[in-house]
Amino acid sequence: MPEKLKPFNPFDFFETQEEINAYLQECFRDEDPNVFVNALGHLAKHHGIAEVSKATGLNRESLYKTFSGKVQPKWDTIARVMRAIHVDMIVEFDTEPRFKTMAAQGDVKEGLALLDKLDAHFKTNTETN
Repeated sequence: MPEKLKPFNPFDFFETQEEINAYLQECFRDEDPNVFVNALGHLAKHHGIAEVSKATGLNRESLYKTFSGKVQPKWDTIARVMRAIHVDMIVEFDTEPRFKTMAAQGDVKEGLALLDKLDAHFKTNTETN
């Protein structure tokens, strides 16, 4: 009889907290938000869905559904799971401003228009203060 394989979970292979942090950061940076949600699901399973269920007050079925990839989870659910598995989020401004990204993609006019709006906004605010 063939041996049953355990589902792949990347968190079974990380050896340091730095590796886990780097993985979660890269997943969060992905354009598809489901990549980060999927990573949180793997981390929740690594911690144990029963334990996450107790910590969040959400039932196990709801958690499995949240991380199934078939629904768009609510922010409240994601935040509760993050707290339960000790994931903290630090908000930083992107080092690559949006107008530069648009210009790099060929939307130079839109990027320059945004830059002009930002410039006008800052001039107005500094003159009134």
